[in-house]
Amino acid sequence: MAQNEVYRHAQYIKAAVPQGTPAGVPMRVGALNFITVTPEGLDGNYEGEASADVGGGFTVPVTVAGGPLSFGQKVYIDADGDLTNVATNNTWWGTYIETEPTPVGAAVPCVVKVESATV
Repeated sequence: MAQNEVYRHAQYIKAAVPQGTPAGVPMRVGALNFITVTPEGLDGNYEGEASADVGGGFTVPVTVAGGPLSFGQKVYIDADGDLTNVATNNTWWGTYIETEPTPVGAAVPCVVKVESATV
């Protein structure tokens, strides 16, 4: 092991988040996509940071428009931090990993795998 290694696989990290951010929030900060796994400032985190998972699969609300999500389809995050299947003006955040197609609508619960940072 390299003496300067900090995170073995870097799936679980501390991330900078806005004050009051709860656990379970999909976020993108800079080029990094993640889900908060602790509330901001709690569970050993300083004010302004939360523990985060940058690679797991989570049930998150996704606005599904124009047709259902199907296995392997990209999910995007918009400027407000909301997830959608619409690529236009949004950034790739994760991939839908259930085999059942979703319904179309707002805040559809979907299992999405957080993907590595993209710019």
